[in-house]
Amino acid sequence: MIALATVYLFFALIRAESNQWGSRVIGEKYGSSGPMVFRLNGVAEIEAYDHSGKKMGNVEVIDGRCSLAGRTIGSPCTNKDGDVSLTMNDVRAQWKLMVKGKTEPDQAYTVLFVPDFKFPIPKKGYTVPSISVPLTRFANGKDEIYIKFAVQGIDNTTQAKMEYEGWDACVWSGPYLVAEYYPYFCQPLDLDWDTDTMIFGGFFPRMYADYSVINFTAADTLTVTVDWGEAAEHVPVA
Repeated sequence: MIALATVYLFFALIRAESNQWGSRVIGEKYGSSGPMVFRLNGVAEIEAYDHSGKKMGNVEVIDGRCSLAGRTIGSPCTNKDGDVSLTMNDVRAQWKLMVKGKTEPDQAYTVLFVPDFKFPIPKKGYTVPSISVPLTRFANGKDEIYIKFAVQGIDNTTQAKMEYEGWDACVWSGPYLVAEYYPYFCQPLDLDWDTDTMIFGGFFPRMYADYSVINFTAADTLTVTVDWGEAAEHVPVA
């Protein structure tokens, strides 16, 4: 029963992300995503990706609608200075949205559409989102928070890097650390042969802002956001 309750709590915490301001996972099987609000100082550049990881194009907000390649994919949508809110009409129509600040590119958020939170195994060289959820963390006043990132496929040719607070933090070639800008923080990637993944796990220290954005990039980019001052909303356990 304890193990089952833990599983319910885990997915409930992921589900709660849909009401937050940062990166998130949308777990609905069909229908609308509901409104998704993002914390940005300016307007957003919005990229949509299909289920193969290929970029479909940029989403434009026109007359309160999200438009991709001339067709409406969401409504209502807003993309104004400091007011970014998106609603996708069909959660199955895209795999991922990347929402980035046009004037402040370090403000970036990942939205993943994963029916029932059943994450597929990523393609080789791509990030592994399931190891990093929930994609928005609430530190509740703590000075550091532990987060893991991973790349699918153990391969010496895979290139990966991590940005923290808009600055390069760590760079890897395969599992090997080739550049570090935060001494004693960066480390070689751990190898998990059972899952064929290369993994980074570390305690991210609070810097200067009330919230932080962490970008982990391999063949694609995954973003985790941290709110340092807030606690997660109460989530009931089934």
